[in-house]
Amino acid sequence: MVSLIVIDYYSAERTIKFIQDVMQMICCSKPINLIVVDHSKDNQNFNKMYTEIEAINLATKVEAIEASRITNGLRKIENCYLYTLPSMKIILCEAKNNSGFAKGCNLGADISKELFKDEYLIFSNNDILFEEKVDLDIVLSQFAKDPNIGLIGPSVVGLDGKTQSPNKKLSIWQRIIFYYGFYPLNHLLMKYFDFNMTNDLMKNFNGEYCYRVIGAFMIFKTSTFYHINCFDEYTFLYGEELIIAEKLIKANKKTLFYKNMKVIHEEGGSTNKSHNNTNKMKMMFDSQYHYYKQYLNSNWLELKVSKLAFQSYLLMNRIKEVINQHSKKRREVHD
Repeated sequence: MVSLIVIDYYSAERTIKFIQDVMQMICCSKPINLIVVDHSKDNQNFNKMYTEIEAINLATKVEAIEASRITNGLRKIENCYLYTLPSMKIILCEAKNNSGFAKGCNLGADISKELFKDEYLIFSNNDILFEEKVDLDIVLSQFAKDPNIGLIGPSVVGLDGKTQSPNKKLSIWQRIIFYYGFYPLNHLLMKYFDFNMTNDLMKNFNGEYCYRVIGAFMIFKTSTFYHINCFDEYTFLYGEELIIAEKLIKANKKTLFYKNMKVIHEEGGSTNKSHNNTNKMKMMFDSQYHYYKQYLNSNWLELKVSKLAFQSYLLMNRIKEVINQHSKKRREVHD
């Protein structure tokens, strides 16, 4: 059996569409249990999904699940419902607060473990589109071909047509120090000379095994997922794939890039790539710093320089914002 876990945050309509897409586009001889963890801070989003899911294929049964069955000290559940549909079962879980992607995924895995005891876990964004039908049996059979496979990731492509996976390992100097410390020079080099030593994307990759895959769609054997102690709950929104890659390596497990399965990452091609969102960048840096400190054992000098590089980036970015605001005001005056 397979559990497919999705985290929702104020995107009920997108999640409902994803559920419908899964029902139409994923074929599997094993039962699929779809688990939705809602991290929205109000009931409106949850109530909308509750109603819409009930209407899908006329769910034959809606059952309230006692939160005590799947709650621990770190993950609190407000409401949890089980929908029995002709083709699958759906769990809709309302978390009491937004505790981040890692904790949400771990909660979904715990729900699967308690209620279904499924052999496989799939973690997917709700903005994933299926270009063609997926024979999940063929994908899952890769685990049997090589018992050392711990994670399978498909080919993920953005709306812009650019591939987003697989990815290679970068040093702290590449991913953090050069990226942040040489801003905006490095961005100019990337823009005008296509020089990008901070990008870990492996272009034209023809192999099978890679360092990591993008976290938008990941397939685990449940036993492996719990053996590596799940997602690191220190992270909130970024860096989970990096840490998972190191956990798998330490467990002598491989990451398989399965190019025969292709999915479209809708948000991947349309997200605003601006680096002006300071809070977003701080979350990203904190996760990256945690990864290099705890999993790659970077030395004290590298960690110190990385912090200085990030502070330099924030300062330069702030100066850029002030200049842009001043220029905008001057244009408005002249107009």
